[in-house]
Amino acid sequence: MGIRSILAGTVERSGELGVAEPEYFRDLNLDQVVRAVTEAAGLPEVAAYFHRPLHDADLVVFRQEVFRDLEDPVVRRVAERFTASMARTRARLEALARRKHPLRCTAGSWRSRSTTPRRSAPWPKGWTRPA
Repeated sequence: MGIRSILAGTVERSGELGVAEPEYFRDLNLDQVVRAVTEAAGLPEVAAYFHRPLHDADLVVFRQEVFRDLEDPVVRRVAERFTASMARTRARLEALARRKHPLRCTAGSWRSRSTTPRRSAPWPKGWTRPA
């Protein structure tokens, strides 16, 4: 099953975007343009979209129509708000993936912390301090 993309049409999940930089990119200094655009956006992983050649004339026309639409300031602001929102969501998901819940720690390590009272805490009556 493919993913519908404004930039690439239908992209199969099999990694169709993993295209190497074409040889003519350096001759035309397109490598510098792509690097500047992707670094400014903070998304170097999207460079693969620029490396993938388009062979479908309808997709080329569609892309041109999208960019014509983006010349309208109202449409452009909406698109910019959407992409900023998606960037925040992506950053939050990445931060969430890095967080460690006590139950996700290595086996036994969370138990020893939760069942052993802190030394600075007062000891309840009837408890003895571990040796």
